[in-house]
Amino acid sequence: MTLTIWRGPDAALQLASHNDGLDQTGTSWLPSPPELDGQRTVAEQAVAAASAHGLVEPPELADFVVDLLDAEALLDKPSWHFSRGEQQMAGLIVAFSRPFERVVLIDPTAGLDARRATALADFLVDLALDIDVDIVSDTEIFASF
Repeated sequence: MTLTIWRGPDAALQLASHNDGLDQTGTSWLPSPPELDGQRTVAEQAVAAASAHGLVEPPELADFVVDLLDAEALLDKPSWHFSRGEQQMAGLIVAFSRPFERVVLIDPTAGLDARRATALADFLVDLALDIDVDIVSDTEIFASF
């Protein structure tokens, strides 16, 4: 599988062009900023994302992301009052609550502190051994990939 980092001012357009004509079934997307339902808790949104794809509950990967980001405290809170970093963590949890064969992440480390950003980057590199991972980001953390 592959890890593709899209960089530069035209990165989103390059990704869109790359995706044109590709089957998007089995793709999980995370825009920046994440699109969250501010009235529902993160846990409710994760379950809804899983249910919409025929699962009873989010897969273990979502639990792993919660632990990786040390984000358990966010699960029982609605996202309307979250900081940018908390929004990003919630969006990642929801994105990884869906079954997928490919994941597309726009600025996945936006708003995260250095520890979480590094942990997420390392996780995404490992994840790319099993699935296709596309990242749009100009952040320093992905410069070496």
